[in-house]
Amino acid sequence: MDSFARKTTVSLSTLLVTFGLVACATEDAPHAAAERDGSGESSSKADGADVCAVNGFYADVICDQDCAMPDPDCDNAIVVRARHDRSSVIVTHGQRVIIQLASSVAGAWRVASVDRTLGQPTTIWAPNVDQLTWSTDSLAFFEPDGGVHEITLEYRRPGESVARGSFTVLLDVRPAGQR
Repeated sequence: MDSFARKTTVSLSTLLVTFGLVACATEDAPHAAAERDGSGESSSKADGADVCAVNGFYADVICDQDCAMPDPDCDNAIVVRARHDRSSVIVTHGQRVIIQLASSVAGAWRVASVDRTLGQPTTIWAPNVDQLTWSTDSLAFFEPDGGVHEITLEYRRPGESVARGSFTVLLDVRPAGQR
């Protein structure tokens, strides 16, 4: 084999190995597209294997409600998903409210409006899902009898002035012990 052929073979081999490693790393990454259905729910119960344990979904700051074991990221939380759009959700003072919506790397869900005293959420962007979390601990001080709070989110890509999607939910926050 001449020098050119040897360099070409080595370069192609290196390239194939590199692409193979990138593909494997992408497939095994937490919250990868292969493990999620776009709603924030993992597919861990499909074949009996604990995909959440295998992929490191437990205690990774994203609440995964359908793992084989309880995910500590879901403790004391109400999880709201796309199916709750334009609906009312009952929340008890002190609970966290987690909104999980499908997304892509090209855009993200952002707060368009929040009425009353909810404030801004803690936001986590993961592949295929955006998670926005509010705490209702401070609301007891402002509204001891509870109250309804409207949250509207918009999905936008950077530089775009028009939202590609919207999501609205009403949080009916009630004092502990009241249903």
